[in-house]
Amino acid sequence: IDDTIALSNAGNVATHPVISLDALATVVAPQLSDGTRTLLYEGIVETGMTWVVDGEAGQVWLDGVDITPYTLGDFPEVAPGSGVLTYSNDPESSPLWDGEVALRDRWW
Repeated sequence: IDDTIALSNAGNVATHPVISLDALATVVAPQLSDGTRTLLYEGIVETGMTWVVDGEAGQVWLDGVDITPYTLGDFPEVAPGSGVLTYSNDPESSPLWDGEVALRDRWW
């Protein structure tokens, strides 16, 4: 199941968002994409756990544990102007999350 969120970057270079998602039900294989770069965690996020994709730091956390080595792909970016992030997961699992996305405009 896919869901999208539109984001804007007032800077003149791409920025990496920090995405924090709290699972409201068990989620299998969550992934985030900007249409070019996709980051996938092939594991399970149980109800009540928090999955954090910190593009600024280049790390992924699950309930405070660094799971970066267990992720595949590249961290999504938001290009100057506007961009869209797409979330998806295994179709057999729940897509229910409560979350937030933070990003800082960047200039070169």
